[in-house]
Amino acid sequence: MHFRISRGLLLNVIAAVFAVSAYAQSPTPASNLAGIKQLRERVDVSLSLKGADEFGVEAGEVAKIVRTTLLASGLTFAKGDFKMPGIQISVQGESTGGGGAQFAVELVVTALLPSPFVKERSIQAIIWRGTASGHHLQRYDPATKELIKPTGLIRDRVYESVKEVASRLASDAKAS
Repeated sequence: MHFRISRGLLLNVIAAVFAVSAYAQSPTPASNLAGIKQLRERVDVSLSLKGADEFGVEAGEVAKIVRTTLLASGLTFAKGDFKMPGIQISVQGESTGGGGAQFAVELVVTALLPSPFVKERSIQAIIWRGTASGHHLQRYDPATKELIKPTGLIRDRVYESVKEVASRLASDAKAS
């Protein structure tokens, strides 16, 4: 059996593959935020930290950082129901012992949208997602033959990552 593929068909297949891979790299583009000027006042924060004493991260402080960053960009918060877009923040991390840790921050904006499947029904959809990760590790310096401890607190690095993701959301909201 011999198959003959036309040049036009081959180009269409290649274009489809590139389109799918480009979409896969950004499943929640900034354009999803178009028209959003207000967010729900309630900011949900989920902390999943092993060795939480070493982290010292507080959910209230995480929410405060996000609110402050977004308010500075022109987004506002209002009391509202689930029809208004909301923010969920997840901070996950694990202490590696000896003063070190690895962590990840995820900020998700969700909105209630009309269901494409059933009339007069709604679905909650993720319209924007941003992540940041970091580490706070000791290392051995062979030149000085000593352990070099990281400066600062783990908590401060986590808060900086929260601010980084919130700033990305703020700039994407301005750009849309």
